[in-house]
Amino acid sequence: MKIPDKILIVDDDIILGESMVKILKSVGHQVDIANNGKAAKTMIQNQFYNLILLDMRLPDITGIELLSMINK
Repeated sequence: MKIPDKILIVDDDIILGESMVKILKSVGHQVDIANNGKAAKTMIQNQFYNLILLDMRLPDITGIELLSMINK
C-alpha cells in the first residue's frame, strides 16, 4: 500500500484553496491548507510536506519571502 503524499496548499483565495483540497483528496493525497504566510510557516515547522503549492501573493508576506524562509 502506497503512503499518500502530504501536500500543503498556501493560498488566500478560500474558494480556490478548497477546490484544490477536494481534488487532491479525491485522488488519495493528504492535504492541509493555510490562508496566509504565518499559518503556513507554523505548519511547515511542525509537519513534513512532499509538496507545497504556494500562492505568490499572500496578505502578510510574498510567496518568494515564504519560500526563502522554507529554504533556511
